[in-house]
Amino acid sequence: MTRKDLGDTHLWGHNAWNHFMGDHAVTAMVIPLSANRTLVCTKWLVHKDAVEGIDYDLEKLTNVWVATTDQDAELVSRSQLGVEDPAYEPGPYSRFTEGQLDAFATWYVERMRAHGY
Repeated sequence: MTRKDLGDTHLWGHNAWNHFMGDHAVTAMVIPLSANRTLVCTKWLVHKDAVEGIDYDLEKLTNVWVATTDQDAELVSRSQLGVEDPAYEPGPYSRFTEGQLDAFATWYVERMRAHGY
């Protein structure tokens, strides 16, 4: 993609998402560390010859992602507090918005069982 005005191309996985634009790419990955801790890694990729301050402005490049990541962290933190509450009872995944999550969880459990867990 060479035109900067065409938006972006997305590639999503279960624990990662990638956005490719004409002038840069963003990759983000989440890695579970424990039941209540997750590592989030985000990288911005620019052309190997790009010069900061000339070819791109770091603040402009990252400000939307940093803001949305901060908002996501707050939402996840509040959700985790709810899950840790002794009164919490898990329910089924939403068939409208969580189909891929349900499919992944089902696949994961089946793989674990197949290997004796």
